[in-house]
Order: sequence, then structure tokens, then C-alpha cells
Amino acid sequence: MSTIIRQKILTSHANGTALHYQKISIAMFLKILIIIIVVYYLIKWLVKMILPHVIKQQMDQFQDQFNQQNSNSQQKRPRREGSVRVEKVPQKPEPSKNDDDYVDYEEIK
Repeated sequence: MSTIIRQKILTSHANGTALHYQKISIAMFLKILIIIIVVYYLIKWLVKMILPHVIKQQMDQFQDQFNQQNSNSQQKRPRREGSVRVEKVPQKPEPSKNDDDYVDYEEIK
């Protein structure tokens, strides 16, 4: 029975049915390729239109949080007028501990 199926497949190839299947696969490939290209440009256009608004909204939100944190820190510490207060003392860099000290010398002739 398997020999009959093989013969039918071989005769179907001889009749040109294989070319018909090839045309369908090329048409499907082109259809899928066109769909991919259209979806790509649609996403690109949407990102170009929507992303700037989303970024601006996030930046405004971060700026509001920053301003709120700064105003809270200024309200917590009322200062008398004319007083000076140093919030953070900068650290001095430690002297390097090199064993190689430069020695100034004079050449004797």
C-alpha cells in the first residue's frame, strides 16, 4: 500500500501540482512580509507620536517630586537671619604615602 502512495506523490509532482504549492508559499511569504513591514511602520509611527508625551509626563512628575522634597527640607530647618551653617564639610584628600620622595640635587663638576 505504501508503494501506491509514493506513486501518487510522484505523479502529482509530474502533473505540476508541486508548482501550484510553490506559488501559494511565495504568495503567503509576500503577504507575511507586507504585514511585517506595515506593522513595523505602524509601531514606529506610534512610538514617534506617543513616546514624547510619555517622557514629558514622567519628567514633570520627577520634577514635582524633586521640588516637593526640596521644599520639605527647607521648611524643616528654619534659620535665623544672618546665621551661617555649613551642612557638609568637604573631606580633605589624604596625602599620598609614596616612598618615592623627590630629592632636589645639584650636579657637581
